[in-house]
Amino acid sequence: MLGLVVLLSISFGFLLGTLKTRTHLEGNGEMIVLPANFVQQDSRPIEVVVDDDAVVAKLGSAEEVGRLQAEILRLQVLFLRLAELAGLDDGEFDLDSEPLSSRAPNTPDTLRLVKLDLDHMSDQGTRMQRIFKERVARHQNRISGTPVANRTVSSRFGFRADPDTGESRMHRGVDFSGFVGEPILAIASGVVTYASANGGYGNLVELEHTNGYRTRYAHNDKILVVLGAVVTKGQQIATLGSSGRSTGPHLHFEVRQHGKALDPQYFIR
Repeated sequence: MLGLVVLLSISFGFLLGTLKTRTHLEGNGEMIVLPANFVQQDSRPIEVVVDDDAVVAKLGSAEEVGRLQAEILRLQVLFLRLAELAGLDDGEFDLDSEPLSSRAPNTPDTLRLVKLDLDHMSDQGTRMQRIFKERVARHQNRISGTPVANRTVSSRFGFRADPDTGESRMHRGVDFSGFVGEPILAIASGVVTYASANGGYGNLVELEHTNGYRTRYAHNDKILVVLGAVVTKGQQIATLGSSGRSTGPHLHFEVRQHGKALDPQYFIR
């Protein structure tokens, strides 16, 4: 009888050592299998509690950090390209510097640093936009460029023999030869102060610009703007012709400042 009890005890102990019990994992419904020798002495199942809200918040925060970092990279590439196109000094804007968030990845402060990076990029973008607009405005108002695509100069600024009389006479502009109907372009943004026939000038367009400058476009075939209109740099304002006192199709182009005639060659680019 004693031997039977001992045998049963040994068999029961062996069974306890090999059996496995299932414990419930709260939070996701998954069952985890644990060896029986990890069961508490009172044989109650071990409960593992998972904070679902904390897990979701952590995953959401990580996704937001990744999304914002991708946006920072996109803005860096975009701003560097804009700086290159606009001729801005990218060093002035510190656009290619390493973001703060990349120096402290996967830390509690990462999201805060990412948002600081975005604020920095936003500030730099605003500065770039302001400077770019200022430079565009200066370019639009600058007297430079060409009033015709074909820049073949047939007569320069200065004294020359008058085509009709042969006498030496001051020529206060530059003549560009061309064909009737070719586009005549505004060399700078301005306001139309004259758009009609004017004696020897023929069909004349005059534009007023900043700093006392005025430009004249004479002998046109057709005038395409009206008095008081605002025109932009490079806008077509007339077509080339041979109206007025002219010996053939050409554009007579003048630049004046405070009424004084200047050599247009200094402004033609």
